[in-house]
Amino acid sequence: MKAIQANPKTIQAIFQETYVIPEFQRPYSWDDSQCLELFEDIVNFFMEHNDNNENYYLGNIVLYSENGEWMVIDGQQRLTTIMLFLNSLFSIAQTATILEECLKRKDPLTGNKVNILKIESRVIEGDKTELEDIILNANIDGNSRIKKNYRALHSSLLSLIRDNNWDSVKINAFILSVLKRVVLLPIECDSVDDALIIFNTLNNRGLPLNDADIFKAQLFKMAQSSKDKRELVKRWNNLNGVNGEIESLFRRLMHIKRAEKRDVSREIGLRKYFENAFEDWGETLLSLEKINYMNEYNVFPAKIENLWTVLSYAPNEFCLYPIVVFWYKYAILNDKKEWFLDNDKISELEKLINATIKYYYVSAIAYNSVNAVKDTTYKVCRAIMHNEDYLSFYNKEYDKTYKIFDSKLDNYEYGRCRLGLVALIAILNPKQRQEDILNLSKWEIEHILPQKGGYNNYNGWMEEQYQNKLNTLGNFVMLEKSLNIRASNEFFRKKKEEYRQSVIKEANDLLQFTDWTYQDWEKRHEEKEKLLKEYFSKLV
Repeated sequence: MKAIQANPKTIQAIFQETYVIPEFQRPYSWDDSQCLELFEDIVNFFMEHNDNNENYYLGNIVLYSENGEWMVIDGQQRLTTIMLFLNSLFSIAQTATILEECLKRKDPLTGNKVNILKIESRVIEGDKTELEDIILNANIDGNSRIKKNYRALHSSLLSLIRDNNWDSVKINAFILSVLKRVVLLPIECDSVDDALIIFNTLNNRGLPLNDADIFKAQLFKMAQSSKDKRELVKRWNNLNGVNGEIESLFRRLMHIKRAEKRDVSREIGLRKYFENAFEDWGETLLSLEKINYMNEYNVFPAKIENLWTVLSYAPNEFCLYPIVVFWYKYAILNDKKEWFLDNDKISELEKLINATIKYYYVSAIAYNSVNAVKDTTYKVCRAIMHNEDYLSFYNKEYDKTYKIFDSKLDNYEYGRCRLGLVALIAILNPKQRQEDILNLSKWEIEHILPQKGGYNNYNGWMEEQYQNKLNTLGNFVMLEKSLNIRASNEFFRKKKEEYRQSVIKEANDLLQFTDWTYQDWEKRHEEKEKLLKEYFSKLV
C-alpha cells in the first residue's frame, strides 16, 4: 500500500476541492431521519459551543486520486447531504457568497463561478440530475430520495430560525460555525484498491463496495453512447444473481472463461482475474444474462431441477461449476429470448448432474475439505468445455473415497451434507411426482422423533436410544416448511396429520406406522441408508 494523507479539514476547506462519485458506487441512500440526525448534531454543537473554540468532528471520508480528480469511496452520503444543507443555508442567506463558493466550481481562467457543482455523481441511476435540479434550478419538487431529504432539511432549518427568533447576525454566526468549525477527516489514497482496503478496515457497518460494483463501473465506461449506457443500465438491473448477489454471476463466468482457456491453475480473486479482461460490454452482459437465466428459471425437467437443488445444498459451490459450464456451452437462445437445451443434451446433463452429486457428496463426507475437490473441478470444467472425457476425473480414486464415505454413513457422520442427503432421499423415491417437489417454495428437515424438549419417554424409546438416533437418516424426513412448523414437537400420532397433507411421498410413507417406535426407526433407517449406498456406490 502506498502512502496515504489524512489531515482534518473544515467544511469550507473540504468544499474548496471538487469530488466525483464513481460509477460503481451505489445511489444516494440516506433517508430523512439520517439527514435530520446530522442536522441536529450540527445545531446542538452550535448551541452548546458557540462561545468557545471547539470543533465538531463529523467523521471520515475515503478518497483516491484518478486523473487529477478526487474519487469518493466512502463519504458520498455525508458529502451529498452536507451539500444539500449548505444549499438550504444559501437559499436563506443569498448574500453569503462564501456558501455559493462551496456549491459551485470556478472557471480556471476567469475565477468566476460556473453552474457546475463541486460534487459530480457519475452513479448510473441519476443522482447527478436530481442534485443539479435542486441547486442550479431551485426545483425541489419530486419524489426522489434527494429531493425529499432536501425538503426535510430546509423545513427544519426554517423552523430552527423561526422558533429561536434568529436575526441575520445569528444566522451568519451559524453559517460560519458550520463552515469553519465542523470538521471532516479526508483520507487520501493513490489508488482505488488502497482506498477500498482503508474503507473496509474503518467501516464494518453498512454495505462495502463489492467486486460487482467495480465491474459495473468498468462496463459503464466501455459503453460509449447514451443509448448504450441506458441499455446497459436496463439489462444490469434485470440481473438477479444468486440470492440477489450479482457478484456470483461473475464468479461463475470466471470458471467458464478459465475452462475456455484450459486454465486449471490455482484460482485467483475475482477482481484480479477480470482486471482489464472485459473486451465488449454487450458480450459480457449477454454472458451474464445466460448464466442468470439458468438460476432464474426452471430450464430443466423437474427431476434435474430437483437434483440441482441437492447440489446447491452441498457444503461449497464448486460442485455447481461443472453444471454451469455445461449449460453455458450448450444452451441455445430461441426467438422468444429464452435459453434452452436440446433433448440430447438434457439426457447427457442428467448423467452429469448425478455423477457430480455423487462425487462431491462422497468427497465432502469423506474428507470435509474444499481443497479435496478444487483441482478436479477445474479439470472437469475444462473437459466439458472442450468435449473431452470429463467423467474420468470424477472416477479417479472414487472407489477409495466411497469406502470412507460408506464407513461414515454407518457412524451417522453426515457433516454439512445432512440437508442434501435427506432431499436426495425424497427425490429418489420412485412414487414421488417430481413436479410436486419442484413447486415447493420451502422445504425443511423434519425430525420424526421430536428434537426439542429432550428425552420424554417417547413411545418406549430408551434415553440412550433417543440421544444416539435423534439425528440420523432414519429419523429425518423432508417436509414443507408450513407443515414442519405445525408438526413441531408433537407426538407421532399428531404429526401424522401433517404428513398426510404433504406432497412429499417420503412423508406420506410414514402413515404406515401406528406409532414411532425404536423398531420403526431401525427398519426405516436401514432402508434409507441402503438407498443412499446403492445410489453412491457407482459413479454412473
